[in-house]
Amino acid sequence: MKPPWLILFLLLSTVPAFAQTVWEGQSKALAEPTPASLYNAGVAWEQAQAPVQALYFYRQATALGLPEAANAQTRVEANLGLPTGQTWVLPAFRLWLAAITLAGLAFCLGVLHLLRPRPPVQRLAWGLAGLSGLAGGLLLVQGWLLAPGPMVLQAQELRTGPGLAFPVTRQIPAGAEVKLLQTHSGWAKLNYQDQSGWLPQGALLP
Repeated sequence: MKPPWLILFLLLSTVPAFAQTVWEGQSKALAEPTPASLYNAGVAWEQAQAPVQALYFYRQATALGLPEAANAQTRVEANLGLPTGQTWVLPAFRLWLAAITLAGLAFCLGVLHLLRPRPPVQRLAWGLAGLSGLAGGLLLVQGWLLAPGPMVLQAQELRTGPGLAFPVTRQIPAGAEVKLLQTHSGWAKLNYQDQSGWLPQGALLP
């Protein structure tokens, strides 16, 4: 193996450990829970016979790209009689690892091209850089698409206005995910299954 390629191999061999360190360090720096900690919280709530609270944490972990959380989310939703949500997600850490690895490989090939210009190496470097960007883009888009909305903690009556004097239009089951539209005097206007209405704001988990 020629020295430049040996250096390239040694550099790439450190990428997984580097990616893991950055991944964990980012969560600590932002004071955000990791997908695994959210999933474990969901498991604890489910074991405590609190499926709605468990579903809340499973949805959070699913949005962060944890496949086992997506499976648990589907199971709990089915047990609660809710429409099942996303059942398949791309593992977020693997996407992150792919993006970092491809970027590192593209960088190393770029350096090799500067030291010994070769058009094929340059084209390969640009191609790998593009794939790295694609992996990173998929990670961001998946997180945006799967970001959970507010959730109803207990079964609630959806009303036409912000108060008990307004008529009830339908029942919303516990654990249902809704879209928050506005709040007013302790009441929340939301959309659930293409129907808008109001319920007490305290009945929602953010």
